[in-house]
Amino acid sequence: MAGRGVHFAINAKTAQKLIKLPRDERADFIMDEIEDYFFEQESSYLAQTDKAWDAIHRVLTDGQLLWENGEYPLNHAILAGELLIGGEANDDYLISLKTPAQVADISAALEDFSEEDFKQGYANIQIDDYEYNLGFEDLNYSYKWFLDLKKFYSLAARSGRYVIFTADL
Repeated sequence: MAGRGVHFAINAKTAQKLIKLPRDERADFIMDEIEDYFFEQESSYLAQTDKAWDAIHRVLTDGQLLWENGEYPLNHAILAGELLIGGEANDDYLISLKTPAQVADISAALEDFSEEDFKQGYANIQIDDYEYNLGFEDLNYSYKWFLDLKKFYSLAARSGRYVIFTADL
């Protein structure tokens, strides 16, 4: 089952520090340094998507939960980007990084993504490949988190920040 997802808009110095860390130290850095700081000090630069990140990625792509499915830049809003942790059998955490240029592209694409587009994308999710109950309640739950994500990407793009998406798996 997909865990809770959180996006953080980080500065270049923090992004470079994260990239340079050994792979097995990155999750601890996120949990010990980034999460505490952003939840306490810079909450406007974080966006929680709870478990809706799964549906949001599917909506923005082709209905599947795959790393590189869909088309750029919408497929980078959740997954895609530079995979810092994830993809290995023993991974219980996921971190993907988006550059400021990618963040700007994502923000522009999300700005044009309407509620009707969201509903159409949601209709592409296959029930046999989805861990949650498809329906009106899940659609509304996912769309609520999506609206917060749109605002977040707009702020991150205006600020020229990197974005990391994290999820415990």
